[in-house]
Amino acid sequence: MQEVRCTHCGKLLGLIEGTYKIKCPRCKTMNIYLEKLDMTVKVDNSLN
Repeated sequence: MQEVRCTHCGKLLGLIEGTYKIKCPRCKTMNIYLEKLDMTVKVDNSLN
């Protein structure tokens, strides 16, 4: 298992193994890890 932190604010999101897609409760950034691909998507919920 690896420690997963938000790539934007650094908040600990959990200890996760494998592929994950997790939204940070602090800054609302979507953190995605798919094997060798690592990316971050910022979601703006202010339009709701």
